[in-house]
Amino acid sequence: MPKAFRIAGVLTSVVILAVVSYMVAIAYSKSVYDTEYSFGLSKVLVAYATAILLLFFGPVSDISALIKIKVTLAVSIATATIGFIGWLLISPSSQQESISLVFETLSFSNILLFALIVFLTAVFLSLTFGNNSQEFAFCGVAFALSVCAVRGGLLTVNLGYIGDVGEIHKIYQSLAWEGFAWLGIVLVAFAGSHINIGVSSLRKLWLQADKKNIVIGFVVSVVIGVLGTNLLTLGARVVVDSDVFSVVRQAYTGQICFGVLVSFCGGAYLCRHFLRVHYIVPTIASGLVVFITMSFASSTSNLEYLSTNLPSSFLLKPSAGVLPIQMVAFGSLGSIIGYWLSYSHQEWQKENLSKG
Repeated sequence: MPKAFRIAGVLTSVVILAVVSYMVAIAYSKSVYDTEYSFGLSKVLVAYATAILLLFFGPVSDISALIKIKVTLAVSIATATIGFIGWLLISPSSQQESISLVFETLSFSNILLFALIVFLTAVFLSLTFGNNSQEFAFCGVAFALSVCAVRGGLLTVNLGYIGDVGEIHKIYQSLAWEGFAWLGIVLVAFAGSHINIGVSSLRKLWLQADKKNIVIGFVVSVVIGVLGTNLLTLGARVVVDSDVFSVVRQAYTGQICFGVLVSFCGGAYLCRHFLRVHYIVPTIASGLVVFITMSFASSTSNLEYLSTNLPSSFLLKPSAGVLPIQMVAFGSLGSIIGYWLSYSHQEWQKENLSKG
C-alpha cells in the first residue's frame, strides 16, 4: 500500500473516529462519577496492568521490544476508544446488570454504533502501524472488548428477578443466538484490522490454506472451549442428590474471564502448533461454544429442578453463567495469545536446534 494512501487513510480514520466519539460522548454525556460510567474501572486498570506485564515479562518475552511497544500502543488506543467511549453505548444502568441484548440493557441501534467504533478503531490501528500490523490491531480491539466485558454484572443476577421457568428457558435460547451478534462485532474488527491487505491477497491465502486442518481446528477449538470453560470457570460445587450429582455456584467475573481466556488460548496454541491454523478459526468457534453451552442450559427439566430446589445463583454447568460477550471477547483474546505463544515456542525450538 502506498505511503501517501496509508497516511490519508489514517487521517480519515482519525477524523471520523473523533466525530463519532464526540457525538457519542455528547449524546450520552455522563459524569465520570456516575455509576453507569465509572463502575468497573478498577477491573480495567488491573486487566491493563496485567496484560502489559505479561507482554514484557511473560512467556513471549523473547519477542522484540519494538513489537511489544506496538502492541502496548495498540492496546492503549483501543482501550481509550472502545473501552471508554464505546462503553457509553453498551453500559447497563447499574453494575449489577448484565451486558446483553436479551436483557434489554442495551439497544440494537447502540450495538450497531458500537460496531462502527470498533471497525474505525481497527482501521486506524491497522493503517497507523503499517504492513504486517494486523495482529497488533486485532489484539488491541479484542482486549478493549474484553475490558467492556469485565465491567458488567453476572448473568444469574438478572435471572434472579425472573421466577417463571418458561421465561428463563426463552432467555437462555436467546442468549445462545446472541453469541453470534458479538462474534459479528469481532469479525468487523478483524475486517478493519486487515483493511490494508488486498482482497486478492486474502483470497490467495484462503486458497492455499489446508481446508481439512481448518475443519479439524474448528472442531478442536469448540471441544476445548466447552470443556475448558466448564472446568476453569467453576464456582463452588455442591453435591445435592443422586439424580443430579452436583450443581455449581455462579463464578465471579474474574474467574469467568480467566477460564475462557485460558481455554481458547490452549485451543489456539494446539491449532497452530499441530495444524498451522490461523487464530481466526478458534475465534469464530467461540460463537458456537456460546450456542452449545446456552442450548444445554435452556433444558426445561434442568431449569425446573434448579428453580424448585436452589437459589438463582446456582447452575448445572459453570458455562451456563458465562455471558455471550464474555465468551466471545475473551475467546478472541485468548485465541490470538495462544497463536502468539505457539509462534514464540516455534522460534525458541528453531533457535535451540540451530545452537545444537
